[in-house]
Amino acid sequence: MNTAPIVSRVWSFCQTLRDDGVGYGDYLEQLTYLIFLKMADEYAKPPYNRDVGIPAEHKWASLKSRKGAELEDHYVATLRAHNRRNAVTFYYFAYGSNMLTARLARRCPGARRVGRAEAGNYAIEFSKLSKDKSGKATLRHTIGGRTSGVVFEIPITERDELDRCEGVGNGYERCDAFPVRLLDNDEILKATTYLATSPDSSLKPYDWYFALVIAGAEEHQLGDDYIAELRRVEFMLDPCPDRKTRLEAIDDLKAAEIADYGRVISTI
Repeated sequence: MNTAPIVSRVWSFCQTLRDDGVGYGDYLEQLTYLIFLKMADEYAKPPYNRDVGIPAEHKWASLKSRKGAELEDHYVATLRAHNRRNAVTFYYFAYGSNMLTARLARRCPGARRVGRAEAGNYAIEFSKLSKDKSGKATLRHTIGGRTSGVVFEIPITERDELDRCEGVGNGYERCDAFPVRLLDNDEILKATTYLATSPDSSLKPYDWYFALVIAGAEEHQLGDDYIAELRRVEFMLDPCPDRKTRLEAIDDLKAAEIADYGRVISTI
């Protein structure tokens, strides 16, 4: 078999991707995956007739029948579906301080933004009792309520660290099939998120924690009305300026180019 035409065609694709600014590592990964899908397609046909284990909606033929933006969207969905199937990554719905990319990146360096999302029939409140006696964000089931946030895709190997940072077993429980709707395309995803086990509505968040939430909402442009709604939450000053978690939060805000977090939470 003469493989020269195939090699030549693959390299032509590489040249196109490189000229569009796609790095070597990225286009090598994408082309490798496309070749894998094509090989699986060939092995599923006579004379091989193998069960390649790929759902029909994500096989090679599903890509060939699409063009333009529809093809790109379906290809991304195909990648995500295979990642889910192999438990390589998981979706995480952030609605509190982890919406701020700089903060989540410190905890989960492999996190990648999927898009803005909304949890229907849930309202955000700051009623999870923290070790520092302040209130942290949680969601309360509320008919007609809505909470905006951000979906990230995170390597499964980083989930234990996220559990530790979120405090699973210490006032939070992890929910792995929490339904959210992506705002950009109305796709429904089942994501991981964290909910308080014993909420206390009398609690208030510290100013620095509240600043992280507002900064994350502004970073991802969750909407003026929603951010205005968040700003109506009553917060309190942290009486311990040297608190480790406060200093870490300030570093996260600085990483997001926010030098004065007081400006973020100011309503003036």
